[in-house]
Amino acid sequence: MSATDTLLGDLDSFQDRAGLDYKFVRYYQKANRILCWRIDKDGFNSKATCLGLPARVVDIKTLKGLDIWDQMSEISQQAIDQSIRVVEAEVGSRMENVRKARKARSEYAHIPRVIRCSECDEPEDITPGVFVKKAGLLCKDTREEREKISTFMNSYKCSRCQPRRRGRERNPLYINIPRSTPCSDCGKDCVINAKQLYELTKGKKDAIDKYCKEYLCRSCNPDWGSWLKGKNRKGRGRKAKPENEGFPKKAKCISCDKEVAIVPDNIRGKAKILKVTVEHLLANYKCRSCGGVVPHKRRKKKV
Repeated sequence: MSATDTLLGDLDSFQDRAGLDYKFVRYYQKANRILCWRIDKDGFNSKATCLGLPARVVDIKTLKGLDIWDQMSEISQQAIDQSIRVVEAEVGSRMENVRKARKARSEYAHIPRVIRCSECDEPEDITPGVFVKKAGLLCKDTREEREKISTFMNSYKCSRCQPRRRGRERNPLYINIPRSTPCSDCGKDCVINAKQLYELTKGKKDAIDKYCKEYLCRSCNPDWGSWLKGKNRKGRGRKAKPENEGFPKKAKCISCDKEVAIVPDNIRGKAKILKVTVEHLLANYKCRSCGGVVPHKRRKKKV
């Protein structure tokens, strides 16, 4: 038993028209509100919130069970009764519309609802709309259509006996484009971008075959990514700024002989603060552990 049930166990339980749980405390006639505890349950835990619940959200039968109905004014009783009638009328109208929408279509009367696999003979439920689409029917009870139904049922195979390919169908423009091709140099199997190749070859089969025959992967293609692969410089990564070309990437500490990675802009800024040249700073460089920290001016505290 939870702590909420232990503390509020003596109070009467009731529900509003939305199905929420409450514990009754008392009824205030002037405000037409019910002082109660709302019980919110979350698995094995529950939380109680004290509030003034409007009496109009509770049905008449519950109000009578809590001895509230007789204490209410005639105007309040009429308002609650009228609101309940309006809600019931709206629900009835919606249900009537649903029943009309679900009315059976007479043109599906001759369409089977169960179909058997031609290999494993397992029955399978099928909706008339799906059956009509797969069999290519016109929903007319004619001799020709019944022959189509018989032919489709005799050749039908379930998804276990004939697995279907999942996903959307491929664009018919790419029918001549293979999904992958081997590299003409190293033989590695590479995926082809169909849209890109179609725009390049205009869908011509001879041009596609020539492209696949001469295809080179990124590792073997000398014209791909030249700025990364070292045509103009060695190493990988982003191009250096023109002013940083030839700038050393590491500096050696004169105290502990440790090599420290440096950033050109930071070194220039440090040299400016110390009022020395960049060459002098690099020649006399000290790491942080050896005291190579730029002194900063202390800010005066505001009084």
